[in-house]
This record gives sequence, C-alpha cells and structure tokens, in this order.
Amino acid sequence: TTGTVQQLEGPGFIVNRKPDSPALKCIFLDDALSSGGSMRDGAKLLKEDYNIIVAGAVYLVDRSKDRASLPVERLGTADPILRDTKVLALYDLDEVDKHVPRKS
Repeated sequence: TTGTVQQLEGPGFIVNRKPDSPALKCIFLDDALSSGGSMRDGAKLLKEDYNIIVAGAVYLVDRSKDRASLPVERLGTADPILRDTKVLALYDLDEVDKHVPRKS
C-alpha cells in the first residue's frame, strides 16, 4: 500500500479486478529477496483477491546467504503458489558486499 492506501494500485482494469475476473499474469518487483516471504504473501493476495498470477519476480539484490541455513518450512520461495514463478535478481549480496566499504 502506498499513496491511495489500497492493497493494489494502478489503472482500473487492474485495481477493479475481483477473484472471479479472468486470470492475469504479472511480474513481482521488490528490492531484496531474503526468504521469499513477501513474494509468497503478495502472490497469495494477488491470486485470492484479484485472480492475478505471479509469473515472475525481479529483485535488485538476492540475499541468498541469508536463507542458506533456513529450514524449508521458513522459505516463502518453497510455497506451492510460487512453483512456476521465475525469479531474477540483478545482484547477489555477496557481490555487493565486496564493493561497500566497511568502517573499522
């Protein structure tokens, strides 16, 4: 939610959709992929309330090392709603960390 305090913002053909509207595919955009919980929750809301299917996701940074030790039940990315979702991250956090100066 942002400016209009709605779950979904955009043109009417998107925001006026109902659960029984014809299926529509979308791309989920976010800044960082950690466990995938936000993507899972967003995909469920979009499917249940608007009949929009998350076909793909694009992230700025993949925090893959943060989820490496998580049990599968804590991984949002393992949820069946995301089974066919293609995920792309522009950078991996390990690569970004190499270029960020740290204070000693």
